[in-house]
Amino acid sequence: MGTKQRAKRDWRRRLRRTYFSARNATRMIRGGRFTPPYEAEYELAHQEGALRLRHYPQEPPTLPLVCEQPILLVPPLMVTAQVYDISPELSAVAYLRGRGFDVWLVDFGSPERERGGLERTLDDHVLMIARAIDLVRARTGQDVHIAGYSQGGMFVYQAVAYRGSEGVASVVTFGSPVDMQKNIPADVNRGLISNLSHALRVTMRPMDLLGGVPGSLSSLAFKLMSPRKELKYLRMILGNLDDRELL
Repeated sequence: MGTKQRAKRDWRRRLRRTYFSARNATRMIRGGRFTPPYEAEYELAHQEGALRLRHYPQEPPTLPLVCEQPILLVPPLMVTAQVYDISPELSAVAYLRGRGFDVWLVDFGSPERERGGLERTLDDHVLMIARAIDLVRARTGQDVHIAGYSQGGMFVYQAVAYRGSEGVASVVTFGSPVDMQKNIPADVNRGLISNLSHALRVTMRPMDLLGGVPGSLSSLAFKLMSPRKELKYLRMILGNLDDRELL
């Protein structure tokens, strides 16, 4: 292949990549999806105030059977309940059903879009989970495994403690710290940390006047806690804007 032909081929490749990058970037900015809308079939088993309890119908196991007990999934507030059911290939719901679990899910909705949603307190969400456990036990007659992601897992800790573990078969959490100080290196002065924590609480007092905050703001705050990870993710996205499948 001659030099001119290689140059022409490279030019076409760059042009094609630029076109797809621009198209995909536009779709992302507009909040569009790269995959067809997806949501596994479920029954709204109970609705009580802000609590919506989903039940996913059981199906014959498609993987080696692990458990036929109920499991209750709890999402954080800054993302929707769909975090457990993103797509057929990325669905905790589908995986657990395939292993024989009877899958239930607590759906808190979108507080910022619901009347009084931003007035909810931590207690409200803990009590909703405790109530959901009672509802699942009443329907199934069995103790419940509970799984929580991020803030959802922190809600779970408190709901289970509130109940004294009654009716709880096990607790599984992902990215839900129990003791934040365990993340601090041992050689850091604890007195300094205590003083900084006090100063932070004083600084954050005006936030109490705001009541609740939108999920997008909560999500941003979590991202700012790990800027290096977020920059790495952003670099990966920008470097692969032309790859629809990867995005």
